[in-house]
Amino acid sequence: MDASIFRSYDVRGIYPQQIDIEQAKQIALAYLSVVSRKLHRPVHSLKIVVARDVREASEPLMKAAL
Repeated sequence: MDASIFRSYDVRGIYPQQIDIEQAKQIALAYLSVVSRKLHRPVHSLKIVVARDVREASEPLMKAAL
């Protein structure tokens, strides 16, 4: 995974060169795992926000993260 896609406040990369569907899934699962541990709550009880814009790649990446 290209480390340059990770910013201090978000994840940004060029699809599919820097980030693809599988990587979006991995990032979402890793994020949920960290939040679950910090809050001492099971992953299935968490609710997060996934933001996107109007580009065509946004929808499949968002769906991968859900």
